[in-house]
Amino acid sequence: MIDAKFYKDVLVHSHGSDKVKSGNLYQMLAYLQHTAKGTRAPVDGILLYPMNGRSIRLHYNLLGHDVQIVTVDLSQSWPAIHAELLDLLVDDPAIVSRAGSFPEAMTLN
Repeated sequence: MIDAKFYKDVLVHSHGSDKVKSGNLYQMLAYLQHTAKGTRAPVDGILLYPMNGRSIRLHYNLLGHDVQIVTVDLSQSWPAIHAELLDLLVDDPAIVSRAGSFPEAMTLN
């Protein structure tokens, strides 16, 4: 599951460190848990943000669901953006092992 968001600042500064907005993580967890009720297959998620001066690649496990928090540079050409989005899926071995290969609609022509 992919949830695209936009905020001026992807992370919040709290108690001396940068953190992911907890509300976004809780919302993603609710989506994942709700979706998982209808399937026996693992359900994982990506919180996707446009890059706003800082590239982010984080990975969490929330109650058995793998969740990535990532930024994508939208100032690139469309083919580069498309390739970066596909790389997010390739970087997640769980997604690749379940999908086997990418459907035709996801390949770059």
